Amino acid sequence: MFIFICVRQVALTTKRDELRERFDDALELKTGIDRRRARLDAALRDVLSPGELTDFRRAMDSVCRLRLDDQWVDDRVEMSQRQLSALMDDVFSSSQATEC
Repeated sequence: MFIFICVRQVALTTKRDELRERFDDALELKTGIDRRRARLDAALRDVLSPGELTDFRRAMDSVCRLRLDDQWVDDRVEMSQRQLSALMDDVFSSSQATEC
């Protein structure tokens, strides 16, 4: 039982560290995106009318939202595939155990 708890603790610690690293990467990406967006916004203010600039911002927000939604769907599909694989492995191993 103690070994199981230690293995579980190591797995959770590894997962936490991986998630923390992904979070830090995401923050760094967001900072870069925000910086580029501000520069682009400043450049577009000189070229576009206020209405066109508003439309452009709305379009960019929609694109960002769609990309996030797409990533969310991809993550859910991947998670479902892993769950299905684990269930199939479990069913297969339990059916082999009953045959013996």
